[in-house]
Amino acid sequence: MTGLAPAYAQTDPEPEEEQRATDDTPVAPGTKGTAAPADSDIEAITVTGKAATGTTQALPEAVTSFDQTQLDTLGIANVDTLALNTPSLHVGQFGSQPIVTLRGVGVENLTAIGEPGIGFEVDGIHQGRPAAANANFYDLEGVFVERGPQGVQGGRQNNGGRITLRSKKPDEVLNAIGDIQYGSYDQFLFRGAANIPVWDEKLMTRATVVYENRDGYQENLRTIAKKDRDSGQ
Repeated sequence: MTGLAPAYAQTDPEPEEEQRATDDTPVAPGTKGTAAPADSDIEAITVTGKAATGTTQALPEAVTSFDQTQLDTLGIANVDTLALNTPSLHVGQFGSQPIVTLRGVGVENLTAIGEPGIGFEVDGIHQGRPAAANANFYDLEGVFVERGPQGVQGGRQNNGGRITLRSKKPDEVLNAIGDIQYGSYDQFLFRGAANIPVWDEKLMTRATVVYENRDGYQENLRTIAKKDRDSGQ
């Protein structure tokens, strides 16, 4: 024989007392107030290569960015050395034409009518030819590498991603910077930039120059033999 226990009416427990934030900010009924988190020590990196400017933490995509100080510290002077410090970015070479791929996506059509599969943009202007990626990275506010399809960002579809360069803007302070480098094979590199205010804060200009010269890695023995014949040796 099975016994049945008596049933009793059940009631909901008393709701918790409404809490409020410590800074006296009103809290919606039924929610618990929490104190605002302390300011983070992590520096926010603002990405300006998008139609809507935002931080790298807020953008729903993979972005690698460098400012000019980081470029100089890491020795990043062009897209070749940029690839050594950027995940999924690879740069090949066909003659003087760079072949840039991001996540394996790129176009090898280097003819006059070919367009790269990776967008290359300088100060908001899309560079339509692959040779534009040979630009020197100097006197920049930042370099941004965005991986993945970019839709119509930059004025065209960038199926693999986009590389964006932002030049430093002129300001009202008169100053100049520069450096000289000398390397193997008689490499000589000069870089300089000058900021010149022309008319108070209304007209300012900034000029940047990069000059580099280097001997070849090979010697043309035929040319050397001809010089010896001409000199009578």
